[in-house]
Amino acid sequence: MTYGRKSFWKHIKNALVWLAGSSIFGIAPLLFLQLINLMSEEDVCAKEIHHLLQDGVILFVSCAITGSVVIDFIISKFKVKGWLPIFAIYVSPFCILGYLFLKYLLKYVQYGDQHDFGPGSLTTRLTVGFLIIYCTFVKTIYYIKQEDARNNFNIQYHS
Repeated sequence: MTYGRKSFWKHIKNALVWLAGSSIFGIAPLLFLQLINLMSEEDVCAKEIHHLLQDGVILFVSCAITGSVVIDFIISKFKVKGWLPIFAIYVSPFCILGYLFLKYLLKYVQYGDQHDFGPGSLTTRLTVGFLIIYCTFVKTIYYIKQEDARNNFNIQYHS
């Protein structure tokens, strides 16, 4: 089915709103700690916030959000054809997950830098960048396919 620009941008906007809402929900405990810290006269939670950020809480949230998108696509039964779309949608999230497993393994065996998972690290920037691109791209495709399915259903049964 062909889409006009307006419809395509609507799906991208929906994907970005979904991503923003999921991200805020995912880091809500961290935001709550920050709120407590701001309301207190002392930095009551500053140490905890610092430890959470350095230990990679952002990576955990990123993995959870990416996982929810790939699982949504897998159970939706929408089919994609061609090696590039299959790799982009189904394989690439597991590549990032494998990369993170390797980084954690290197940290465990004390080969990697102790601050590899903080907010400014290459690992975090790469993972969050992947999250934004992947979730926007795949959720947009998901919404387009969902609309196609709805339109096909309406054409088949209501004409």
